[in-house]
Amino acid sequence: FCGGSTAGTFTSNITRRNVEGQPRTLLNNTDEFRVAGGMDAEVSDFHVVVHGQYTRALANITYANDYSVAHVNSALNGCPAGSPPGCVPYNIFVPNAVTPAAVAFVEASGTEKTLITEKLVSATVDGDLGNHGIKSPWAKGGVGIALGVDYRDEEYSADPDYELGSGDLETFGAFTPIAGGFKIREIYGEIRIPVISDKPWVHDLSVGSGFRVSNYSTFGSTPTYAFNVDYAPTADVRF
Repeated sequence: FCGGSTAGTFTSNITRRNVEGQPRTLLNNTDEFRVAGGMDAEVSDFHVVVHGQYTRALANITYANDYSVAHVNSALNGCPAGSPPGCVPYNIFVPNAVTPAAVAFVEASGTEKTLITEKLVSATVDGDLGNHGIKSPWAKGGVGIALGVDYRDEEYSADPDYELGSGDLETFGAFTPIAGGFKIREIYGEIRIPVISDKPWVHDLSVGSGFRVSNYSTFGSTPTYAFNVDYAPTADVRF
């Protein structure tokens, strides 16, 4: 290594597979739970739908049989003073010198718990106002409306243990604990007004509009609009 001289020094990278130990393994145990319910009813001349849902997904993830950086550094150097408790020399320079105790010392595993939850609530009401006299005199159908509200709450968290969060694992690296989420509140409505129906060259002519206002807990509110004209000169052609 040193050109025949025992006084020289050199630097080298050593790469070695843990052939005496267990293979690196990722174990993911996920428990999911979901409950949903709602109501669908006719109230007078209006159709009402109310819906709610809760979803929860909990994952316990184990990154098993990796190397501990701190333990490998101490064990490769023969367990000098200040080494972690229970240090066993990890001698890779002599054939068959790696003992089960040495493998147990240098191997390490980390775990992370992730949690995802989602809450949804929505309600809509729609109906034909023609039964209440709100319609065009040239159209068969009445004015149709729909109104609704939505609420959604999304949350996520990831909590690694000390081993996984410290960056001590050779292969899997360091994981940062995180937690966050957002909420959305929305209100929306649509209207469709039949103007003319079943007349010469006008099988159907209607106009419509819609709006939605979305409020995000992360940045505020934003509106969305829609306007449309629907014209069918015959039953087979529509613009």
